Amino acid sequence: MSRIHEPMPGDGAPPRRTMTIMDAIYSRHAVQAFTGDDVTEHAVHALLYAAAQAPATNSLSAPAFLVVQGRERLRALSGHTGRLYNAIEREPANVASVSNFTLFHNAGTLIVVCIRQQTPLAVPEAWMAAENIMLAAAGMGLGSCLIHEAVPALDDIRGRTLIGLPDRMVPVAIIALGKPAPGIDPTERRPPDILNWLL
Repeated sequence: MSRIHEPMPGDGAPPRRTMTIMDAIYSRHAVQAFTGDDVTEHAVHALLYAAAQAPATNSLSAPAFLVVQGRERLRALSGHTGRLYNAIEREPANVASVSNFTLFHNAGTLIVVCIRQQTPLAVPEAWMAAENIMLAAAGMGLGSCLIHEAVPALDDIRGRTLIGLPDRMVPVAIIALGKPAPGIDPTERRPPDILNWLL
């Protein structure tokens, strides 16, 4: 089933700020194990509205979004992604991981960030929108993880059919979302590599 949502007042933000932007930046990390709980429709709307606040030069370069939910659809998409990835990497298919869709780490929601046309600014603007989604998710107590292996799979005929991706749209980033499983902590990041500081 496909649902196209019209913008609705009140869907644009979580009920309250749960942390500062710096808290969200430092707490955000790649979650590779989710509880499997569904992300609510209201939460998805809040994440998409946050994504829409990212810098965009004009309406043509601004990204568009596709939401994928539903266990059967996610399982089918994971199976297709796994088979294509194994074929590209020349690795044997892992049937177990395909059957329980661990490629998406048991997440119940994917957000696909797409661009309408390949322009110099479209791809970086899509990534800024993706970062907004992940930071907003951290602020709402949700986890996120980029699934880079799935991008080629969603851009072929089978993948486009599975998610209803229009011909004119190009997938750039795929974000798995959900409630983090217990015991998943951020990894420590190295300090910034400052090449020079000109005064």
